[in-house]
Amino acid sequence: MAFHPFRSFQRNKTGWMAGLTLLAIISFIFLPAILDLVGGGRGGPGSQILTIAESRQFGRVTEAELYRFQENHDALRRFLEVLYRQLLDDEADADNRFERMQTLRPLESYIVRLAQLRSPEQLVNVWLVTQHAQHEGLTPDWNDVSHLLSQLSGNLLSDEIYRDALRLSGLSHQALEQLLIRQIRWEKSFERFSLSTTAISPVTHWDWFQRLNRQVAVEAAAVPVAQFVNQVGEPTDRQLNAFFDAHKTQRHNPLSSEVGFIVPVELAFQYIIAEPTQMLLDSITDEEILAYYEENKDIEFRRPVSPLLESPRFPGSGGIFPTLPGAGTGTAPFPTPGNVITPTVEPPTVGPGQEDEPTETEPSETEPGETEPGLDGNAMTERNVTTRLVSYQNDDEITESESANEESASESADVPVDLSVLYRPFDEVKEQIRETLAERKAIDALSLVQEKMTEYSGIYLEHYYQGRQPPPMPDLSAFAAELGLELVTVPMGNIYAAMQTGLARGLQERQHLVRMFHSEPLLFQIETFVGDQNVVLLWVTGHNPELKPERLAEVRDFAVQRWKEVEARKLALQKAQELANEAKTSDQSLVEAFADRSDLPVVATEPFTWKSYGSLSPFAAVLQRIPPMLGEVRELGVAEGDASFDNRLIIAPGADFMTTVYSLQVGETGTVFNQPQTLVFVVRLTSSSPSADALWEQFQLMPPWQYQAAGQTDVFVEAYEAWLDEIRARTGFRWINQPDAMDAY
Repeated sequence: MAFHPFRSFQRNKTGWMAGLTLLAIISFIFLPAILDLVGGGRGGPGSQILTIAESRQFGRVTEAELYRFQENHDALRRFLEVLYRQLLDDEADADNRFERMQTLRPLESYIVRLAQLRSPEQLVNVWLVTQHAQHEGLTPDWNDVSHLLSQLSGNLLSDEIYRDALRLSGLSHQALEQLLIRQIRWEKSFERFSLSTTAISPVTHWDWFQRLNRQVAVEAAAVPVAQFVNQVGEPTDRQLNAFFDAHKTQRHNPLSSEVGFIVPVELAFQYIIAEPTQMLLDSITDEEILAYYEENKDIEFRRPVSPLLESPRFPGSGGIFPTLPGAGTGTAPFPTPGNVITPTVEPPTVGPGQEDEPTETEPSETEPGETEPGLDGNAMTERNVTTRLVSYQNDDEITESESANEESASESADVPVDLSVLYRPFDEVKEQIRETLAERKAIDALSLVQEKMTEYSGIYLEHYYQGRQPPPMPDLSAFAAELGLELVTVPMGNIYAAMQTGLARGLQERQHLVRMFHSEPLLFQIETFVGDQNVVLLWVTGHNPELKPERLAEVRDFAVQRWKEVEARKLALQKAQELANEAKTSDQSLVEAFADRSDLPVVATEPFTWKSYGSLSPFAAVLQRIPPMLGEVRELGVAEGDASFDNRLIIAPGADFMTTVYSLQVGETGTVFNQPQTLVFVVRLTSSSPSADALWEQFQLMPPWQYQAAGQTDVFVEAYEAWLDEIRARTGFRWINQPDAMDAY
């Protein structure tokens, strides 16, 4: 007879229920632990669900949940961006677009803040804080959401616009409500934390001010840590295992002093920048340059048009009348009826019978919007100047000399005008044109290299998808050289190594490198983009994925090397302190004091500041919420912006370097590690400007908002981390696979 489970259940339902209950209890209690043992959920071998972090109170955050956090965050930002466009482009109020733009500033700033809060580590922190806030009783509702939307929109939000924004962003009302409730919960928690960072002493304000406004210069000698590694003994197995366990979940970062054993993604790639090489510059003929000049002089090489006669001066202003050919100089206030002051130029004359008639000048033969060339190269004739002066005079002030000058000006109008004064001379712009034409040739040549690579990438993909061994990539360096280009090959390395290549000298290029290392590359596929230096052609030739060692044996040699380096830091610091004490007993400079030490090179620096806004003004930086960056320490002769590439000795100085240097007085000597603690610097402060008195006067006059970001961020970050650590301790939170924030870039 066939087995019927439902009939069996009816006859033995008591036993079935007891068995099912027992199975449920076993599954609930023991199944997660069993899955962990076989590698499911802890990031172990064979794991399919990577656990990012866990909290004793709130459970785990897996890789899938982190992806959901990012999707929800992006969905909220997308809705607000759509809402902003809808409110800004409201056809019902088309005449007040500028006013609406000002009203919507809070919404615009809110979107920017959301865009800055998207890294995996930040999103996990937001999850932890919002979970803790909800547990503590912080429960916003739709009224709070409605109030937030009204504030951000300046009360411009209507039901129709709200529904359209939901439809265009693909969100439901309920989904948006939950997203904004979570965001409000985070912000309310953050506001409670922020209240504790407002009390800053005047001494601290003075310190922050100096970081942006005091310029210093130093001499520096460097003691490499690597010189002392061989003096360190071998670690014991116990020491090495403890060392590995403490750092196995951290990424190796050559720019950090922290130890990490996770090997980051590595790429090998080649690139060409379409820049005017010497070969291309030499290939441009004088005939090509002259033809370009004649064709484009009206667009590119016209002199700046500035009036020979400036506007009359308002009371209290600094405007003056410039010197005219054959005339004196003078100033003139704004002319008013009954109070007209004629500039100190020779007055024009009026002919017989015209004493009672205003002088009229001949109409200009130039086109509307143009002026005639003047004697000094400006686009205005002396006759035009006379015309403008006469217009400021009363009828009874016109004399015979005015008429004579007018007739003279009329006769000069018939003389052919030399239009060459309108343009910059050919010899002055010749080399500029040569570079422009060479750059165009470089871009054209780049397209020929791109064709060659595109052909090979097609062959490579065809073999790859068919499971066949693709042919080796052709060597295009000779072909590029024939075209006047330089092909650069970058060997296998991580993002930090790539940032030391010549490609990374431009901001756009650095951002492209970060994106490239954060995505799964497709080998030999052409990427062309416009960088700060010029058009770039790039392709990846090799890829090593991130390696997360589970056992010491996988990275034992590297672990031994890193352990020795950490121990060698103590010996290097001790040697540097001995050298610093030696230098302190001498009145000589470091160059003179260590002149007989061939193993201890010394360099001097250009003046630098602790923090810098770069090319931005403090007002623009504060307005855009851009904090100041660490100042650039450039060795003498190194171009601005190139210190990380061209410095010989001061490599990656870091924040500790700035702290130590700014604690010194002129002539004092100290010691400090660089950021990755691979070098110990002996530094002597050689100059400080402006003087202390001048700095103090500036400090008293400068409002705090112009300088407080130089240090407030550091205080804020320290307090923020302490706040998070307190929440982590309360909730039993710990990182299991902490995401890489890539803060360095």
